[in-house]
Amino acid sequence: MTLELTHRATHHGANPFSRDPVLVVAITVSPEMARDAPRLVAALAALSAPWFDGADSAGEELPGDVQLASALVHWSRAALNHVRGYLQAAGVQAPVAGSGSNKLTAWLGFHDPGLSLATLQLGRRLLQALSQGRVSPQSFAAAMAPLWNACRKTHPDFQARILMEAARAMDVPCAPAWGQPRFWQFGQGARSRVLFESSSADDGALGARISASKAVSKAALRSLGLPVPAHVLVRDEAELQAAVATVGFPCATKPLDLGGGKGVSAGHQTLEDVRTGFRQARAASASPVMVEAFVPGDDHRLMVVDGVLRAAIRREAARVVGDGCHTVGELVALQNATRDPLSLVASGYLRPIALDAPALRYLAQQGVGLDTVLAAGQVVRLRSNANLSTGGFCTDLTASVHPQVRTMAETLACTLNLRTLGADYLTTDLGRAPHQVGGAFIEFNTTPGLDALIVAGWSAVQAGRLALGESVGRIPLDLLLVPDAELPAIASAMSQRAWPSGEGWACSNQAVLAGLPLRVRAAAHPWAGVHTLLAHKTLQRALLIGGIGQLERDGLPVDRVDTVHLGGVAVSAAWQPVLQRSGQHVVAWPDAQSALDARR
Repeated sequence: MTLELTHRATHHGANPFSRDPVLVVAITVSPEMARDAPRLVAALAALSAPWFDGADSAGEELPGDVQLASALVHWSRAALNHVRGYLQAAGVQAPVAGSGSNKLTAWLGFHDPGLSLATLQLGRRLLQALSQGRVSPQSFAAAMAPLWNACRKTHPDFQARILMEAARAMDVPCAPAWGQPRFWQFGQGARSRVLFESSSADDGALGARISASKAVSKAALRSLGLPVPAHVLVRDEAELQAAVATVGFPCATKPLDLGGGKGVSAGHQTLEDVRTGFRQARAASASPVMVEAFVPGDDHRLMVVDGVLRAAIRREAARVVGDGCHTVGELVALQNATRDPLSLVASGYLRPIALDAPALRYLAQQGVGLDTVLAAGQVVRLRSNANLSTGGFCTDLTASVHPQVRTMAETLACTLNLRTLGADYLTTDLGRAPHQVGGAFIEFNTTPGLDALIVAGWSAVQAGRLALGESVGRIPLDLLLVPDAELPAIASAMSQRAWPSGEGWACSNQAVLAGLPLRVRAAAHPWAGVHTLLAHKTLQRALLIGGIGQLERDGLPVDRVDTVHLGGVAVSAAWQPVLQRSGQHVVAWPDAQSALDARR
């Protein structure tokens, strides 16, 4: 019983199987293994639950070899997306009737082609081992661990995934940006935007610098006449008593340089509480610790994009609600059962609740332990801070924001020249004016988490679209396909042409913008010249040039163009539909020079 897999091609652009980059492999399944397909697919699904259920390969009408091949590629896609990643392409094609071949053709999308191929090989080995009864839950977990680690290193993180999901819905192309692992370009040329998480290149450098420090950001808020709580920076535990004398009780302690609620504790009522909070903060960071006056109320994330308050999300601490039967520890376990520690997407972006030392101390302050059985309806908070990262949840209050609160957030973003701002504002009632109920800004940053919007009920497309904005999109592009042997001469001729401002041309290893030759790292990508050109914000229109042989080897340089010009080349039957799908117009010319003259 065997299942064999052979790599056939790596298409980095639109191709006969998908508009996305894909690996293409040949799969051969022995007759004995094909007959056992339903059992093997069910066994693989049982090991991989809940992130793979085998539904894509189910069906009595499918031949056994197709079932197994389909299970392999769809399992691989699910595995690659489980921890990090956003891949859509996966499929299987049976041999052409009468061809005499028993090899199936399968394809799988990739962020990293080597990792996708390795995942297919891992799935093949697992199916082979399952056919011999040699896979246990323990050996399966051990086999998957290196894959999860590799995905964390090479795949886009969950914030980028949200942006990519929105970009796909908006028909906006996406590519890595500026040689940085977590920078992504959405759109092309003059209609592009580069983002790191939810922050973009449009954020002012000074505003971003101020947001990086809690102390500096509070000074800026105070100078702008916006409310902030009293606070003192402490570097040594001996300074705590004087700090408390300044800010009073209750108070909070937090590291100066960390986000996500790391090292934060609040509601300190005694000096001993403050000492414990200081140690907790210092354990998380060696930076000075901020002792801050307590501001009553809930924590709200105010998100401003392009000068307008777009979202107001109340962040609430992890909590349990008693039922008169279960202990606090059991109630937490019930919540954590739906919160996958590996996959934020599968958990709806809710993190597991950690019953660590800070949580246990906070419970003890309320006279509650893990073995306490709460009365029905009794609510107990598990943390003093309301961050998602510590198991909290969110509620959307965008429709309830008081005009004065809205004005404070919007003027802060505009004054600091921040396209995207996430401001943390504490108040007992977001719908009332600050002078009526109090309230204060705790901090602000340029990378507000899009996951908070999703936890509060937004779709991933809505959240990602907010950060991308409506200006991202495509620029006019033409594609000229020529015989591969003619490419050097055509590239030389193109370099001699005068190119007006905003226009350029590119091939696999060359790019020229408005007459400026760009230095292309040709080894970085088969269409490196095209990617280099499209990264420039001054580019408004471009001609892309490729050899017909390179097209069939590497795929199109982009997923869509306005017009495909065929300069004296014949396109194979397999690739003709690709050009029809990818170009609004396809025009055939007797030779490359005729196509260039016509475009001139």
